[in-house]
Amino acid sequence: MRFRLVEKVPRSISDRQFFQQLAIDGVISEDDALASNSGVIPPQMLAIIESMSADQKFSAKMVVSGATVYERNNAMTIAIGAAYGLTSEQIDDLFRAAVKL
Repeated sequence: MRFRLVEKVPRSISDRQFFQQLAIDGVISEDDALASNSGVIPPQMLAIIESMSADQKFSAKMVVSGATVYERNNAMTIAIGAAYGLTSEQIDDLFRAAVKL
């Protein structure tokens, strides 16, 4: 019987790790990842946020443009991941890869 070791999913990653891994995975461009250092929300992500309800938009913009840490189980992480078409396992994989950067 073979066992597959599954790496633990980190509870959080830094904003740099988050945006860098999104660029590595091709979800956003490298230029958008670099611009995020200045609090600029990538255009595709901004479009997702703009489609949220009015009471969620401001909070989402504040989190994405100002967070220094992204929590894996934060509702905003889950919502934005889902809007990009990412499954829960894909979000886990993103966090596993990002924590190594």
